[in-house]
Amino acid sequence: DVPTGSYDEVEFKIHKVSASDTGAARVAFRHANPDLLDKSIKVTGTFNGQAFTFESDLNVKQENKLATPLVINNQTTSTNLTVRVDLGTWFKTAAGTLINPTTANKGQPNENLVKDNIKASFKVFEDKDKDGNEG
Repeated sequence: DVPTGSYDEVEFKIHKVSASDTGAARVAFRHANPDLLDKSIKVTGTFNGQAFTFESDLNVKQENKLATPLVINNQTTSTNLTVRVDLGTWFKTAAGTLINPTTANKGQPNENLVKDNIKASFKVFEDKDKDGNEG
C-alpha cells in the first residue's frame, strides 16, 4: 500500500548480492545463484563472434523523476508503474560506438563508462494501461 499523496519520483536500489544479506527471499536467491555473490549484474553473450561475460558490482540508489506526478488519493484503487531499462545503451560510447563488454569488467578501461550507462538506462513512468509506453 502506498500512502495518500503526490509523488514526483521513484527510488530504488541496484544491489549486489552479499553474503550478509538477510531475509528469506535474499538468502534463497543467494543460494540459488552462488555465482552472483558480490555482483549485481551479469551479462553473457558474444561480441564480434567471441563469447564474453560482463559482471558488475554496481551498488547504487537510483532516484527517477516522474514526468507527471503520481497522485494517490482515497479514490485510487490501483495504478501501475513501468521501469524500462534500455540495455542497448550499456556497451556504447557517448558517440554511439559499440565497445567490447570485456573492457567494462572490474578494473578495465570502460568499467566506469558502462556503470554510468547502466545508471542512465532506467526510466520510470506511470503506465495505467500496462502497455509499456508513456501516456
